[in-house]
Amino acid sequence: ALLAGSHLLKGYRGGHVVIRFALGGCTNRPFFRIVAAHSRRARDGKYLEQLGCLDPLPNVHGERVAGLNLERLRHWLGCGAQLS
Repeated sequence: ALLAGSHLLKGYRGGHVVIRFALGGCTNRPFFRIVAAHSRRARDGKYLEQLGCLDPLPNVHGERVAGLNLERLRHWLGCGAQLS
């Protein structure tokens, strides 16, 4: 299981895969993607896979919307990814 994600990282020396937020949206309207990315990449830079999303601002019903692909999250955690 550890080799599943390693072929994606051949071009990097050192570092590891992390699961973190990538900021999107515009001024006063943030939007976050939950992504699996190489630890040395920029926060909003290129990522390996998008695992979910989060809209921290409430909608008209007062709800904050979040979505997460738990199956892919378990896959990356099984490959040794760390939560950031």
